[in-house]
Amino acid sequence: MRATMEPSIELLWQLNYEYNTRLSRARTTIDLVERLVAERGAPRESPLRATLTYLHTQLTHFQQAHRHWRYTFFYESPASKRVVQSDAAVRAAFSQFQHLHADQQATLAQMWASFSDLPRPDTRLTRVSTGDLWPLVHSAVSDLIEFDAYVEQLAAE
Repeated sequence: MRATMEPSIELLWQLNYEYNTRLSRARTTIDLVERLVAERGAPRESPLRATLTYLHTQLTHFQQAHRHWRYTFFYESPASKRVVQSDAAVRAAFSQFQHLHADQQATLAQMWASFSDLPRPDTRLTRVSTGDLWPLVHSAVSDLIEFDAYVEQLAAE
């Protein structure tokens, strides 16, 4: 994320919305696949289950950190849930979001590496009536990795 970007309320709102959406999508998808894999008999000690548990745990930490950021910097007060309005508060919220996201980069890289190292699981473990969920897990984790590209796109607009 570029530090030279001049934040606005609209940009801050878009960053919060998009990041929350990507986190929620990743968490929901991984939770679903984690349940399916367990119910369909993958051994508890398998690399697949261990990796899904790891991803779930890291995403939980990310969501908690993001929620803390929202209630500390994004909202004027937890009770009002009104987005900060002053230029100084917007800059502070944006700066803190940059720090939050930067702090998560190493973990995101580790998440991607552990996910990428997994062999493709048997589709009997990840398939539902609407299709295979494994590509959705890949897409959801990838979307988190590519969040910086989204931010750069917003900055260019």
